Amino acid sequence: MLTTSLYAFPSDLVAEGVDTVLRRVRERGVDAVTLAVAYHRARDVTPHGPARLVHRRDGLFLPHPDELPDIWDGVRLRPPVQDPAEVAAAARLFELAGPGGALAWTVFLHNTTLGAEHPDAAGVNCFGDPLRADLCPAHPDAGAYAVALARTVVRVTGAPVVAEALSYGTFDHGHHHERCFVPLGDGERALLGLCFCAHCRRAVAGQGADPERLRARIATHLERALDGAPATPGEPAALAAAVGDDVVAMLRARQAVVAALTGRVADAVHAEGGRLIFLDLTGRCSATPVASRPAVRWPCRAGVSASTRPR
Repeated sequence: MLTTSLYAFPSDLVAEGVDTVLRRVRERGVDAVTLAVAYHRARDVTPHGPARLVHRRDGLFLPHPDELPDIWDGVRLRPPVQDPAEVAAAARLFELAGPGGALAWTVFLHNTTLGAEHPDAAGVNCFGDPLRADLCPAHPDAGAYAVALARTVVRVTGAPVVAEALSYGTFDHGHHHERCFVPLGDGERALLGLCFCAHCRRAVAGQGADPERLRARIATHLERALDGAPATPGEPAALAAAVGDDVVAMLRARQAVVAALTGRVADAVHAEGGRLIFLDLTGRCSATPVASRPAVRWPCRAGVSASTRPR
């Protein structure tokens, strides 16, 4: 059976009123509201809101982590908390919507504030440049943060967790006013977004590849691209032809990292009595169980629903 939902922000609830939003949703035959409970920086055009532009910041629309010490004690990364009126509106929506009437839209690792505060937990590209908009899923502290965030969402809302950015980030989806004054192909953009932090290097080595050799080859390839060399397609075969087969090992390592972290988050959600829905912005999410997945598939844990939406 197809279930429909309307994506919304707590600011929408504050602007129009929780009861009004729920009534309109139900009058239009929509099954549920998928409400942002942890989000990232953004600037949105809101044609029907009291403000035509809304500037969003990283943080939680839930109680402060200090209010849940059994979940957050010992977790180094702590998310900022959003405006109290929006936190209250979110709580009111989950209270009124009832079972099945609301889902908790949760952005996990795409968080520029935490990446800037804890640069060691963010990604690092082949040149050593920080990828501050995204925490690295291979980093233990980022993993602990994701698990604590998932537990918090279920504990507070009781709703299914719609997990966004529970994976590596992409080069083109990160900071505001992103500029690139040279034409780059899909392959070059993919390579610029690969993480070479110590944890990812170990994961690559675990796949039998040489992470330093791969880093050097990618850096050389990108230097040529930045100097005007022809673009490279983004398919794995084209990337391997450009920088060597070690890049395929890195892609497998990244799959394994995301699968393991998704499994941990799913276990945490299930332990709190909740359900996890994996939201993949690329549209490549498969519900194939981790234990039996083909190597080329993007993995989700057994029992985890898969969902996609436009970026």
